[in-house]
Amino acid sequence: MNVKQISLTLKNKPGTLHDAIVILSQNDIHFKAINVEDTHKNSIIRIIVDNILWTASILKNAGFETNFVDVLVTKISNVPGGLNHVLEVLDNAEINIEHMYSIMHSLNSGSAEEAYVVFEVSNIEKALTLFKDEHIEIIDQEHLSLL
Repeated sequence: MNVKQISLTLKNKPGTLHDAIVILSQNDIHFKAINVEDTHKNSIIRIIVDNILWTASILKNAGFETNFVDVLVTKISNVPGGLNHVLEVLDNAEINIEHMYSIMHSLNSGSAEEAYVVFEVSNIEKALTLFKDEHIEIIDQEHLSLL
């Protein structure tokens, strides 16, 4: 039930992110989520896409170094406090959140009452088991295209 996230490191200078995004858009890659983190000299870009192997191939052929990380994508209520239960489950199990960001989700393609959050955690197998036990909905790689 994991989703593969592609991470790539870019020089932290104007235009490098744009260059990567242009290459992906020219190859009809649709982002489900993107996160950019500044590490002073470099930027770490995390993306979630429908077709991960095709995307990785495009990036590799363009000279970008990529890494894959397993993440969990959860569905939450899009209301104040909707994230509380998921965070509480992770906190009670002492699972550290290493990165967290939201999924791009069009209001036209789904309910305004739902949101999706990506979690990169210290113990993904334990988190996955706990989420299942707590009936927290997990989106897998196969079902990303539905978002």
